[in-house]
Amino acid sequence: MTMKPAYPYLKLLFSVVSFTFLQPCLETLGLPGIAGPIDDPTCAYTCTSTLSSYPLACSTEDHHNDGSGHSHGAFHTTPDCRANDESYLTTLAWCFDTKCSRYNVPRARLETVWEETSTGTVAVPAKWSYTQALERVNETPTRSWMRWE
Repeated sequence: MTMKPAYPYLKLLFSVVSFTFLQPCLETLGLPGIAGPIDDPTCAYTCTSTLSSYPLACSTEDHHNDGSGHSHGAFHTTPDCRANDESYLTTLAWCFDTKCSRYNVPRARLETVWEETSTGTVAVPAKWSYTQALERVNETPTRSWMRWE
């Protein structure tokens, strides 16, 4: 006579609880898709994503409207624009540095993310590397720019 487990879902519950406690350890192994997101380090990708939503001095206004004749203030920023905008590059470098320093992300990893994302495409490199842009940060930003300004 075989015995059935008294709690058939106990094994599943144990697996879920174990994974929850092991996940921080697995994230340090760098196994994308298993323990953490593929866009690791999240701190750097968050900087790039956030800053890409703001227009730069070299951005152009999109003149699309909703049919009522009113534009909604949309803009278009080319990779060349991002690659050469010094304010954007130094702000992005400052963001990488301040947001990723608490996670001890290696500089080499930040350089790689910079090369992959700073302009929106690897086909157009930024005029400065991450390290070069960071060296040009003169001071901590003293003002926040809000989207509606």
